[in-house]
Amino acid sequence: MYHTHCSEFNDKYYLAKISAYERRPDNWVARLTVFRKDSEEVVGGIQCNGQSSDDAISVLRMKAQAYFESLPRPPYEWERVTLRQLLVDYREFNNKLTQILVSLEKLRAKGDLSDTELHRSFWSAREQAIEGGVVFSHRLATLSEKDLIDLMTSDERVYQDQTNPWHLDDMDGRTALFKFITNPSEKVVAAQKAHLLRW
Repeated sequence: MYHTHCSEFNDKYYLAKISAYERRPDNWVARLTVFRKDSEEVVGGIQCNGQSSDDAISVLRMKAQAYFESLPRPPYEWERVTLRQLLVDYREFNNKLTQILVSLEKLRAKGDLSDTELHRSFWSAREQAIEGGVVFSHRLATLSEKDLIDLMTSDERVYQDQTNPWHLDDMDGRTALFKFITNPSEKVVAAQKAHLLRW
């Protein structure tokens, strides 16, 4: 595995990292991963193949400049770290719950899913869901109505390109976070409904 930060893919908004790994003999994958500098979240990336790490990275570098330059500047909700962190933390929360299901499915497929493991996983997922729900509800309760309305609304570029997995994550996170808002105002409800109509 090879990792490096790239000075040529570094500006006031983004920092990119290149990594490469061997998938199988004579088949390497090089990946450009882009991070926002305000929230430090991953917001995009591309990958390319080659017969060696150098080959894959060389192909990647040829495509990376155009990709890096195509990213929105400033990024949506730039320096609104509180809103961005809610979305980042929701993705992590959701991934942890999903991983429990994935682990159970793997055990079941191998015929190794015991009653003990099933119950342990259930109680773990239940605890994480309750704890996460409480934390998100408290954090959302501290936001202004304007912040909540903005949180319910993806950037126009997100709605226009729903094939992008990061865009789908953005839309899904905003939809899910609405469920943790206690007594949303009519304007917040309207913003959430408008967001759902764009899917």
